[in-house]
Amino acid sequence: MKAQGGGLLIYISSSGAKRPDQSGAAYQASKAGMAALAHATMEECRADNIRATVIYPGLTDTPFVEHRPVPLGEESRRRALQRCDVVDACTFVMGLPSRAYVPELLIYPSQV
Repeated sequence: MKAQGGGLLIYISSSGAKRPDQSGAAYQASKAGMAALAHATMEECRADNIRATVIYPGLTDTPFVEHRPVPLGEESRRRALQRCDVVDACTFVMGLPSRAYVPELLIYPSQV
């Protein structure tokens, strides 16, 4: 990215890193650590026009939710975000000009 004059790194974290829930303490801690890595990378690479964005999706219906310590009810899973919602958030951030910096983006299901 330095050689090409800049770029954008997108890290997919979890809303559990911001607001803990019953998805598991180790998972939430790892996602918080990822966010710290992203922010530190941004500070180290700012002069090289490299930006870093952390996207914090809330409950998202993926096969990974089967591994939560507390199982989800069918209704909660039905109302969860879909993978395409997270992809759309990434596409939005990628579409911004390099003069724009989005450090964090939280996305929650409207009803869970």
